[in-house]
Amino acid sequence: MISHNADGCSAEGGYCITCSDEALEAELLRIDEGGTALVAVGAQTLEIDVSLLDGLAVGDRLLIHGGVALAKL
Repeated sequence: MISHNADGCSAEGGYCITCSDEALEAELLRIDEGGTALVAVGAQTLEIDVSLLDGLAVGDRLLIHGGVALAKL
């Protein structure tokens, strides 16, 4: 079964079934309170929502789309 978030984004296949954008692989740099985190995507850092995932740790690789972590790789 493929899981989707509220926007229809799939953690499997690496793309969003709603908008067809590809998800990005990111490295988790910092976990903040309130379900947000700082991640690195290449040389860029982004603040994203990680509230859909449990058991995350700094250094984890995540699949992200639209500012939301969809899966831990």
